[in-house]
Amino acid sequence: MLETLSLFVDHVAVAIENARLFADLTRAGCEAAALEREMARTANLAALGQLAATVAHELRNPLSSIKAAAQYLIADCADAEDATVRDFLNIVVEEVNGLGSMTTDLLEFARPPLPHRERCDLVAITRGEVDFLRAELEKGNITVQESYATPAWTDADAGQVGRALRNLLLNAAQAMPEGGRLSVSVHAVPDGNQYELTVQDAGPGIPEAIRERLWEPFFTTKARGTGLGLAQVRQVVEAHGGTITAENAPGGGGARFALRLPGTQEK
Repeated sequence: MLETLSLFVDHVAVAIENARLFADLTRAGCEAAALEREMARTANLAALGQLAATVAHELRNPLSSIKAAAQYLIADCADAEDATVRDFLNIVVEEVNGLGSMTTDLLEFARPPLPHRERCDLVAITRGEVDFLRAELEKGNITVQESYATPAWTDADAGQVGRALRNLLLNAAQAMPEGGRLSVSVHAVPDGNQYELTVQDAGPGIPEAIRERLWEPFFTTKARGTGLGLAQVRQVVEAHGGTITAENAPGGGGARFALRLPGTQEK
């Protein structure tokens, strides 16, 4: 009886050890696959960045020439009968300005500036961006609901973080063309020295079919635009040692973006 029990215990021990080894191999395989995916993403971003820089460089000079020529002709159209010509030339200037902005986006994505970090309050940055856009949001019948833990100190480039947040706020507004509630919050993460900034809209949410492609450069579902907005947001967040996620809020509450940045000690 003792021999049988001892043999059984030995078999159980072997089975447990095999299970542990299998788990270790599985975990190692997952980590290797994740590393391979990240390396592929980095290589793709580098290639896209080089392409974007080349395209932007080639576009800048011709666009400047077109704009200068159009502005010269506008100044030359002084007579009332030239009003139609002036209108068309103004359209040319506006379109060139739009292409110029896209060119700037391409260059900033291809060669992102290093963040100039200083100790700043994430709550103050968030409030500033919300206040800056408040009038525009209210025109679209969007009500902003704010919730802040004060203060939220972090070492960051306030300008870069602010622009990333502005992008998220404008995306949220575009998801609610008929208006709605836009929720913005900044709170400490309970299980670490981090702060989480969330932006949640009341739109239709993120379709499952595009969720995996949401952060891809040049991917967009909009009629116009470069598709660089969310890619640039992620670029800024990762440059600051943070993370960003996107999900649909429970109960069909729209899309929820959560940005986390490392915190610093309060003075």
